[in-house]
Amino acid sequence: MTSPISTTRDSSTTTKNKTIHTLLYSVVPIFGLAVVLVFGFFIYHRHKSTFPTRVRREEEPLHVIPPSPELSVRPIQLVEVISQGQFGTVWKANYLEDEVAVKVFPSSHKSAWVCEKDIYTSCNMKHENILKFVGLEKHTDGLYSELWLITEYQENGSLADYLKSHVLNWPELCCMAGSMASGLSYLHTEVPGAYFKPVIAHRDFKSKNILVKKDLSCCLSDFGLAMKFQSGGDPGETHGQVLY
Repeated sequence: MTSPISTTRDSSTTTKNKTIHTLLYSVVPIFGLAVVLVFGFFIYHRHKSTFPTRVRREEEPLHVIPPSPELSVRPIQLVEVISQGQFGTVWKANYLEDEVAVKVFPSSHKSAWVCEKDIYTSCNMKHENILKFVGLEKHTDGLYSELWLITEYQENGSLADYLKSHVLNWPELCCMAGSMASGLSYLHTEVPGAYFKPVIAHRDFKSKNILVKKDLSCCLSDFGLAMKFQSGGDPGETHGQVLY
């Protein structure tokens, strides 16, 4: 004869087993689903990190040509045209917190841009009466390209424009004349040593290519026709000033 205590124990054990089975049936599928999701997430990120370059290249327009490695692209915002030169258009622009001048050359005048680039980057042109050089950029949009020469901005503009609206007194005249002579003297002088500078002929020296600084001294600009001369070399038939 089965005792009441034994029956109660069997009933309790059966209930526990049913509870365990219910928990297993509920938890195991959830755990399995979680494992599948984690594994899938891992595979997705591994695949994504393996082929990032291919995805970016497919998203880029095929006609865009990357800039030359020697040229950097700066956060420059063109503001207004301030002059139109023989080889390009000069813009006033904002560069971070500073104002700069940007001379924009079309590709048809690349030789003038290359000449100015060579003069500024290889001839030690750091002088108070030479327009300060900031940098170079190349901008390409499909088949159209622009070449930028970035320099310090002089709010008084060219000497030609300044004289149209200002009358000079004697001290101002002497200051301007002396600073122009100083700039030309530096161009025409060879500087030996570690910071070597060859003799340079501007060849387009005129009031349009002379800028007036805040203190009314002047600085020379526009070296698109300039020429360098070798030390002790014979200039031959080269003209110091281009004839128009």
